[in-house]
Amino acid sequence: MTGFEAYRLYVAIHLHFTTNNYDYFKYNGATTITQSNFLHIQDKHTFYKLSRTYPIHKDLEQFYVAQYVHSLIGKDSKDVRYKFLNPESRTNYLKLCKNLQALTRLFKDDYNKILENIPKDEIFQIKNNLSKLFQLFVNGMIQIETLVILNSKVSFVPYWDKNLKSIFWESCSHRIKKYEPWVII
Repeated sequence: MTGFEAYRLYVAIHLHFTTNNYDYFKYNGATTITQSNFLHIQDKHTFYKLSRTYPIHKDLEQFYVAQYVHSLIGKDSKDVRYKFLNPESRTNYLKLCKNLQALTRLFKDDYNKILENIPKDEIFQIKNNLSKLFQLFVNGMIQIETLVILNSKVSFVPYWDKNLKSIFWESCSHRIKKYEPWVII
């Protein structure tokens, strides 16, 4: 993998997670980025380093995805590329790999935590603009992968989008929808 390829992959993943009209899978990661664009960015060295650290395409793809799923990088983060070289970015990547490799066990453990804390008939309910399930996620008791799996089975996110009024939920909802293709059940 070259620095240019690492940059092009970053742009595709960035567009996927920060816009509504770009789908990484639909466009197969294609962007309009050219070698000339890459030569004019100020932090080329970041992408050269990432291409050497993660020479396998899938590994670098998961590294980038982890930064959007397991941290608070969003649309207005201008210094995202600089964050790739800090220790937290490696931690995010390892967490994503661990969660995806042990997805069945992760989901079973999280679902048991859900059932311990919420009556089964109230799991997806919203009362007083609060959801007990969402609170478990915010408090770190369950992982985002569990929300993705539950949504793929029950499709609760559209209901919550209409009825749960929270800026934090809007961001989380977007991440759940965009992360879903990577969570293979």
